[in-house]
Amino acid sequence: MSGTGPYPKILLLGGEAMSSATATGITLRNLFAGYPVEKIAAVFSTTFDPDWQCAGRYYRINQRDVCGLKGHGRRYLPPFPAVSSGMNPGNTPPPGALKGLFRKTALEVLEWFPLTVPPELELFLDDFAPDIVYTLGAQTQIMRLAESISVKRNLPVVLHFMDNWIETRYAGALHSLSRKKMLDALDRLMKRSSLFMTISPEMAEAYRTRFRMPGHPFMNCIPKREYRPPAEPGDGPLKIYYIGGLHLQRGETIGRVAKVLREDADLKNRFRIAVFAPEKDWKQTEALHGDPLVEYGGNLPYRQVSEKTAEADILLHVEAFAPEITDYTRLSISTKLVEYFMAGRVVLGVAPKHLASIREIERAGCFSAVTEEEIAEALRKLSSPETRQNGGKRAYEYALETHSAEKVHERFLKVFQQAWAK
Repeated sequence: MSGTGPYPKILLLGGEAMSSATATGITLRNLFAGYPVEKIAAVFSTTFDPDWQCAGRYYRINQRDVCGLKGHGRRYLPPFPAVSSGMNPGNTPPPGALKGLFRKTALEVLEWFPLTVPPELELFLDDFAPDIVYTLGAQTQIMRLAESISVKRNLPVVLHFMDNWIETRYAGALHSLSRKKMLDALDRLMKRSSLFMTISPEMAEAYRTRFRMPGHPFMNCIPKREYRPPAEPGDGPLKIYYIGGLHLQRGETIGRVAKVLREDADLKNRFRIAVFAPEKDWKQTEALHGDPLVEYGGNLPYRQVSEKTAEADILLHVEAFAPEITDYTRLSISTKLVEYFMAGRVVLGVAPKHLASIREIERAGCFSAVTEEEIAEALRKLSSPETRQNGGKRAYEYALETHSAEKVHERFLKVFQQAWAK
């Protein structure tokens, strides 16, 4: 990691650790890439394994161990087992509806109770002697544990908000008690903080007003790459690639783009859409199945994303339009956008204009659309090779300036140093 000065020892505490399996894990892995691994210890609760080479120490907690019951955490030391970077735990078939509802309710009730801190975890923390507690919050148990460790060891807390869970988690009258406990835990945790991090500039601005302290946006980052201009267009249709999950009704928005193509003879001949998403997501997006303009390209391991984005003529980002979903997504920025920009390919975003992801696409000098008429107009403009190349070059230059790992890592370290100095 570039930057000067000492590296504080970071206790990364949360549901996930660094991994290539989820968007959150990827963001964590890329933000901490280059940070001395011996200065990072991860305490996590997910059942799938992290990328073991990203931290010096790992400890898995069990969120079912509450109220003084014996914990079953497990401390991992080198040598670490090999983990496939293409692993995707989301491919596990979902449980039946009734079983899933019961499990969700049970996990919510468990959040009311404090986690057991077994002697093994105390020894793990004693041995590592962290300088800062870094957490993503969201889970009441995790926030309570972070506060407890912070108070007992007199450590500052840096909370990194990666989605708008403050406003959306446990919404509704049936969850009012869970929501109250969550917000109480958040308020106590923020009293241990002098600053916070967010996933977007929009979120940082909104939360600065709420918490009355400095907020610093940090989203995914990747090493800078050499610019590769797009290939000369061939005789076939132009390739529109969508890469990412189809949850939160994103598949429906892709369907809107396909509908625009179907209803315009010229656009129908010019473009084809390829979707690269987890298989379980594709199976649940039946409206796209059998559409001759939409092809399913399979699920991409993260290591293959950069290669695939370079093949595209246009990279597509979509979000749902339903208000109950935009409340959740409005302040978040998609992990994949940095990959899109660094590929040097023009990006088309189809989603409500007020979402942070769409504002980020516009900051990068690319295209956005809301209505079907706007989608058609954008695609007509993007039929021009010059327009596509110029848009892709703007996106690439924006990525170098704003999201290259070299620059982000330096800022990331400085924020930790500021928190440590308080």
